[in-house]
Amino acid sequence: MSNALVRPIAISEHPLHDRRYRLPTPPIDALYALVTEALDRRRPGVMVYGRSRLGKTTAIDYLEVLLGVERPKLPIIVLRCRFKRVPSETAFFSNFLLILC
Repeated sequence: MSNALVRPIAISEHPLHDRRYRLPTPPIDALYALVTEALDRRRPGVMVYGRSRLGKTTAIDYLEVLLGVERPKLPIIVLRCRFKRVPSETAFFSNFLLILC
């Protein structure tokens, strides 16, 4: 019997190797609680905003997958707002319709 380590998959295929993983953090858990509360109370949506580089996109990506598993019949639409010099409803809804089509 050999003492060699037997790996189930190659190191190059492991999610940690190429950063294909998401870990729930306390702020992600808090956001999940907020989103599930909004769903349970039938609120029409949730907006996530904050300074740059705080992990909003990572949290939303994580919740999108988690909600897809826990509530498979729930339609999920993620609208990433683009910076506009002059914000307007027309720009917002144009972007929204592009995503839906």
